[in-house]
Amino acid sequence: MLGGVRLGPISKGDFAGPMERWMSTLLGWAAGVWTWRCGAVAARTLVLAGGLVCGLVGTGCQPAVRNQGQEGLLATYSMMTLTADLPERARVQAVIAAADAVVRSRGYGVELVRATEEEGSLLAIPPKSAGSPRVWIHAARVEGGTRVRINPQPWGDEDVARSLLDGILARLGM
Repeated sequence: MLGGVRLGPISKGDFAGPMERWMSTLLGWAAGVWTWRCGAVAARTLVLAGGLVCGLVGTGCQPAVRNQGQEGLLATYSMMTLTADLPERARVQAVIAAADAVVRSRGYGVELVRATEEEGSLLAIPPKSAGSPRVWIHAARVEGGTRVRINPQPWGDEDVARSLLDGILARLGM
């Protein structure tokens, strides 16, 4: 029953007029088509939503790993953030200073800069006409070095993040 309407064929015990049988058969067929169409629409919607979610993270659902800089350091772009572990000689404050110089040389304004021996952050704002995303750059001490995260916001941009990391590594001589 769907909304008080019988959807299956009428059994022998039900009222047995030809018009009722025809209506029951028609409604049963329509309900089957409706269920199939709704199921197909739901399946298509799920596939499209899954594709959109994977697409928003940049490179799909698989992280993109590439070598960066002169030393070929591995950098992974995943979930709209580029992450790289730099050697121990790259101190947090030096990384943030290099990031500051790189973004300013590309016309970004710097809204926030803070750095200690343990961690530092920088928020770069693009010029109004550039159409580039604003960028968060974070560096933190980890065992064996410094982890750098570059996050162009709001939607992520792998090319911008990798370009900035290349500039930072060049300034650090890496």
